[in-house]
Amino acid sequence: MTFFNRILASFGANPYRKSAGPFGLIVKCIQYAAVCLELAALLWLPLYPRRFNGMAKPRLFVIGAQKAGTTWLDRELRTQGLVALPDAKETHHFDRGRVWTIHRYLSGFDAMRGPLVEVAPDYGPLALWRIRALARLCPELAVVFIAKNPAERAWSGLRMETGFDRGARSSAFDQLLHLRSARTRRYQDYAGQIARWQAVLGSDRTKIIPFERLHTDPERVLREVLELAGVKEPLKRVNAGPAFKGERERIGANLAEIINQDVAQDIARFETCCPHLAQTAQDWRRHPLRPSPIGERHLFLVCGFNPNSLATSSGQKLAYQNLLHLARDYATVHVLAFRNRLDRLDPPQPDWPKNVTVEVLEIGPKDRILGALAYPHLPTFASARRWRARQQVAKHMNSPEFTDFFADFSQGLGAIPPACWPLFTFRQHDVVSNLYRRRMKNGVRFSLLFGLEAWRTARWEERAWRGVCNVETLSQTDCDLVSGKTSVPVSVQLVRGTFASTPRPKPVKGRLVFWGNMARAENEDAAIHLITKLFPTIKRHCPAAHILVVGAHPGKRLLRYAADDVTLTGFVEDPVPLLGSAEVALAPLRLGSGVKIKVFETIDIGVPTVVSPVGGEGIPDHPCLVRAEDDQAFIAAVVRILGQSVPTGYNASLLARSGISGAQDVPVEMLV
Repeated sequence: MTFFNRILASFGANPYRKSAGPFGLIVKCIQYAAVCLELAALLWLPLYPRRFNGMAKPRLFVIGAQKAGTTWLDRELRTQGLVALPDAKETHHFDRGRVWTIHRYLSGFDAMRGPLVEVAPDYGPLALWRIRALARLCPELAVVFIAKNPAERAWSGLRMETGFDRGARSSAFDQLLHLRSARTRRYQDYAGQIARWQAVLGSDRTKIIPFERLHTDPERVLREVLELAGVKEPLKRVNAGPAFKGERERIGANLAEIINQDVAQDIARFETCCPHLAQTAQDWRRHPLRPSPIGERHLFLVCGFNPNSLATSSGQKLAYQNLLHLARDYATVHVLAFRNRLDRLDPPQPDWPKNVTVEVLEIGPKDRILGALAYPHLPTFASARRWRARQQVAKHMNSPEFTDFFADFSQGLGAIPPACWPLFTFRQHDVVSNLYRRRMKNGVRFSLLFGLEAWRTARWEERAWRGVCNVETLSQTDCDLVSGKTSVPVSVQLVRGTFASTPRPKPVKGRLVFWGNMARAENEDAAIHLITKLFPTIKRHCPAAHILVVGAHPGKRLLRYAADDVTLTGFVEDPVPLLGSAEVALAPLRLGSGVKIKVFETIDIGVPTVVSPVGGEGIPDHPCLVRAEDDQAFIAAVVRILGQSVPTGYNASLLARSGISGAQDVPVEMLV
C-alpha cells in the first residue's frame, strides 16, 4: 500500500483502487471537507436546513457492512419500482462527499417513483455528529441494518477490498494489514454502529435483519424494508438472494484463526446490544470461519538452518523430518533456509519431495556485521538473517500464492518482520536466551557480551511469543515457560531420537561414550569438561574406564586431549553400534538449551545415560536416564553404574542427588 493510499484509507476510502494517487487524493480531500462543512452547517446553523425545503428527503437508508447482501436488496428494490433510488448504488456522499453538495445529491432522486431510499453500507460507521446532521435534514429517516456473521463478512470484505479493481488476488499479508486497519474495525463493530443510529433515530426507526433471512425468507425481508420506507403496495415476484456470493479463494489456517479471534468480541457486544438476536449471535459462534482444505493450500516455510537428513546436528535432521510431514499435507511447500558455517560441513541433501522448492541463503560474518548495523535492537542471529533475507521475504510475503506460513527455529522467525508474525506458526527448538545465559554463567570468553545478548534475545523472544499466531515447542518444559509469557496457543510436539530401533550389542567393560557434533561449542565444552574434570576421578575408581568421544568435526582444541583412554572417533557413518557398546552414555553439558536429541538416542538404544541439568532439559523420566545435579553427583552416578565395588556406610548424599535408588554408598572424599 502506497503512502497516498494509506492517507486515503484514513478518510474511509478504499486504498486499493487504481485511481488512488496524488491528484485523486487532492480531489477526495476537497470532497470530504465540503460534505463535513455542509453537515456541520445542518447541525449548528438553525436556518440552514430551510435551504432544502420543498425537496424530497430520504426515508430509508440500508446500512451495514460490505458483502452483507445489499447488492441483492438494491437490485430487488429497483425491480419492484416502488421507491426512488439514486442512479448508482452507494453514492458515498454523506461519508465521502462524492456528489459534492446535498442539493445535488437530493436532485439525483426521481421523487415521482416513491419514497427516497439509498442502499449505502458505508453509512453504517458514520460518526454520531453526522447522524445527527442527517436527522436534521431528513426528519422521517429510518435505517435497516443487515447483520452478517462477522467472520464471514470480514473474509469476503477483505477479498473484495484488497483485490478491488486489480484483476488479481491479494496476498495474505495484504489481507492481514487491511484486517487490522481502523477502516475494517469500524465495519466490524456492529454494536457501535447500531448504538449510534439508535441514539439519534430511536429503536423504532432502526431495524436489524440477520443476513441469513435473505436466504431463508427473502420476500418477507423485502416487505419489511419497504414498510419501513412507508410502502405497503403488493410485491412482484421476488428473486432468491443474495445475488453476489464472491469468488472462491483459498484461506490459510492462521488467517482464519486471526479473523475468528478478532470478531469474537464484536459478536459478544452485538449480543449485548441486541438481546432479541441472541440466537443469531450463538449461531455465528457455532459457525466460525473455516480454512480451506489443507491439500489445496500452499506453505511458505522459513527455516533458520538448512534442513538435511544427512546433517551431523540433530536440529537439521528434525527440520527435514518436519518438512517431509508438511510436504505430505500441503499442495506445495516453498522453503527459505539459511546455511551457516556448521551447515557447510555437512554433505548436501540428496533429494527433496516433488512438491517442495528450496531456496538456500548463505550466512557469513559480513551478514552479521551489516545486520547488526541495520537492526541494532535485534539479537545477532535475528539481525543477520533479517538483513540477508530482506528481499526474498518481502517478495514471498507479498505473493498471493501462499496461504500458510511456518517458521522453524528462532533463527527462522528472526528473518521475518514483526508485522508478518501473526500469520506464522512458530516451532521453537531452543529458548536461545538460555544458551547465552549459560555461556555467561560458565565463564566463557566474552561473557559480558553474552550477557548483553541474553538480555536482547529474551526481549525478542517474549515479543515473538506474543506476536505469532501459535507456538510449538519440543518439550513440556519449554511449553510451560512460553505459556506463562503469552496468551497465544502453545502446544508440545514431542520428539525422539533419529536412529532406527536396533538390538543393543554387548557392552564393552568400562566404555563411556559422549556423542554429538563436535563442531558445536556446547558439545566441545562438554567433552573437554568431561575429559579434564570428571574422567580423572572416575578413572581412579574404575581403572578399566575409557572414553569414546563420538562425533564429527572435532577441533584442534579438543584433539589435544586424545590419549590411550580417550578416543576421538571423528565422523562415524553409523554410530549406533558404538553407542550401544557403551556401559554408560554421558551428557555433561553446561551450555546450550532445548531438548538434547543425543540423550533420546542413547536411552532408546537402552544405554544407561547420565545427564547434567542442561543435558537432561526437556527429557521425561526414563528407566535408562539418570539425572545429576552437579559434577560430584555425576561422577557418583557413573561409578555406580560401572559396578565398581565400594565400601558401605559412607555419606549417601551424592548418589541420592544422582537419582539412583538402592545404590551402595560412595565416600564423598573419594569422588572429589
